[in-house]
Amino acid sequence: MTRAILLILAWLMAAAGLYAGLVALEFYWNVWDWQPNLDLIAWGLMSATFAFVLAMRLLAPASRDRMSQFVSLVLCVALLVLGCYVLAPEPLTQGLFARERSSPFWYRFGRLVVLALPTVVWVRGLVVRRAHAARAAASADTLSPLGFPCPTAPLSFHLKNNQTQNPHAAHSAAVRLQMWICSTSRYGQGSHLD
Repeated sequence: MTRAILLILAWLMAAAGLYAGLVALEFYWNVWDWQPNLDLIAWGLMSATFAFVLAMRLLAPASRDRMSQFVSLVLCVALLVLGCYVLAPEPLTQGLFARERSSPFWYRFGRLVVLALPTVVWVRGLVVRRAHAARAAASADTLSPLGFPCPTAPLSFHLKNNQTQNPHAAHSAAVRLQMWICSTSRYGQGSHLD
């Protein structure tokens, strides 16, 4: 439970940091009018933003319990929805807060991409977790009681396959013993010594 709470706090901090970095860059470049400056402050804000995306990349595979997965998914979808919301150009206005031009499309689309990255990272983490679980389940099903892998094909197939690759090679007694253990264990599919 402590691990889940720490993961949730890490996700919250990473999402807040990503959002704060983008808001700071927005204020620095685009609060009154579109005026981008590629100076040290802008590079620092962009680096901090991508550092938070990298933190989410590292958190995604670590979130294995349902509670941290749910909270992280909600945060990622909220950031994605926010990215879609800010994709629209800013309205041109008159008066005190007059805006002469909107920010360019590439900037707004870049914000969308950065805010969509956590969702991509979350989905990738889910795929990695599921692939790892499937691989672990498959390896557990094909291990003999002694811990070595059980082949799924009968021994005659392995002998024929080995003879076609190298006709002078013969299976050793150890390989035959391995096949027998696999065939007689609960992991085998019947007799592999045909």
